[in-house]
Amino acid sequence: MAQASPYGTRRQCSRPTCSTAAVVTLTYEYRTSHVWLDLLSSERDPHSYDLCRQHANTLSVPRGWQLTDRQGFAFGHPSDAVHRAS
Repeated sequence: MAQASPYGTRRQCSRPTCSTAAVVTLTYEYRTSHVWLDLLSSERDPHSYDLCRQHANTLSVPRGWQLTDRQGFAFGHPSDAVHRAS
């Protein structure tokens, strides 16, 4: 069973067959070919995906898309944002 999130609810990774606790929320904008990783959102959103640490760390985006890891922004460290383009 998934562990409690910082918000007290239990959410597991959105990847099929993975029951590990979600710690990251993935959102994307198809129009701009951009994907963002943020700390787990406070509420489940049908337009985003919750991922465990392993799946967040191994995530790859389609060729031509940009991935921005904004998890450090939550702690006030904008320099922690990581941009990866494929």
